Amino acid sequence: MSTKHSTSAQLFFLAFLLAACGSKDTTGPSDTNGQPDNTPASSAVSAGGGETVRVGTAVATRPAVIVKNASGQSIAGVSVTFAVTAGGGSITGATATTNSSGIATVGSWTIGSAAGQNMLTATVQGLSPVTFTATARWPYWTVMVYLAADNNLTVDGIQDIDEMEAAGVDPEVQVVVQAEFNPLEVELRGCDASCFNRPNFNTFRYLVTDAGIPGFGPNGSAIDIGNRDMTDPVQLNEFILWAKDNYPAERYALVLWNHGGGYSGLIADETSAPGELMSIGELPAALSGVGPIDVLDFDMCLMGGYETLVMISGFADYVVFSEETEPGEGDPYQAIIDGIQADPSV
Repeated sequence: MSTKHSTSAQLFFLAFLLAACGSKDTTGPSDTNGQPDNTPASSAVSAGGGETVRVGTAVATRPAVIVKNASGQSIAGVSVTFAVTAGGGSITGATATTNSSGIATVGSWTIGSAAGQNMLTATVQGLSPVTFTATARWPYWTVMVYLAADNNLTVDGIQDIDEMEAAGVDPEVQVVVQAEFNPLEVELRGCDASCFNRPNFNTFRYLVTDAGIPGFGPNGSAIDIGNRDMTDPVQLNEFILWAKDNYPAERYALVLWNHGGGYSGLIADETSAPGELMSIGELPAALSGVGPIDVLDFDMCLMGGYETLVMISGFADYVVFSEETEPGEGDPYQAIIDGIQADPSV
C-alpha cells in the first residue's frame, strides 16, 4: 500500500538524484583545463564619444571599452591600448587594463587645436580597434575692439580697457584690442606711457587678460606694432584679419571706438593724421574680405543714420550705434562682456 510518507532512505536517494540532474556550473565557461575562458573575443564602446567641445579641452566623458569572451562574459585583466588617430590632441593613460567588469578607461582625452573631427581608437590584441569620435569647435565669441584713442579721448580709452579686464577672462569669450593713446593728453596729467603699463605711445595689440598688473591700461603683455594711422581703412582691415587668424571663434563682434561724425566721417588720430577722419565711404574697403561680422558696434557719436547703413550693408548681421552724442565713457564694457560670458552660446 502506498502512503504519503517516505522513509529517510527514500528522501536521501531522491535528493541525490535531483542534485545530479539539476546542478549548475557557477564558474562560467571553461577551457579544456577547466579554467575560466579569458580569451578576448569582442570589444565595444562602454562610455564616451560623440561630444562637441571647445578646441584644446578635454572631453567630459572619458572613452571606455568593455571586453568579452566568446560566451559574452566580461573579462578582467585584459590590456587595452588607446591612441589618437585624427585631429591632433593628446591622451593620458594610453594603456589600461580591464577591471572586474571588463571595462578599460583612458586616463584623459584632450582634443586638438583646430575645429573639426577628432578620433581615438582602443585596441585589444587580436581584435579590431574600437573608434571614438569628438567634434572640436572654436570658442563662441571673439570681440575685436579698434580703440583709436590718440586724441582727447585718451583717458576714456584707458578706462575702457580697465572695464574689459574687470569682466574677467572666459575662454569662450576672447576680447582683443588694437589701441593707441595720445602723448599730449597723458602729459597734461603729469604722466607718461608707464602710467598705462606701456613702454611708449606706439600702437599695440592686446588680448585682454587678468594678469593682475597694478595700474591703468593693459594688465598683460601686448604686441608693439609701431605707430599706425588708425584712420587708415587698411589698418582696420589688417586688425580684423589678424584677430580672426589668431583668435578664431564661432561668432565675431567688432567695436569701432572713437569720435563719430555721421556722414562727415569717423575716427581721429592726432599723431598720425591730425585733423583728418576716416570717411564713411572708406568703411567698405576696411570691412571687405574679412569674413562674417555678427555684430558691428559704433562706440561713438552720431553714427546711427541712413548713410552709415548704406556703407556697411552686407558686412554685418547686426549694427549698434547712436543717432545722438554719447558720453565720453562710451559703452559699459564690463556689463557687456559679463552679459556675453553669462550665456556665450546666445
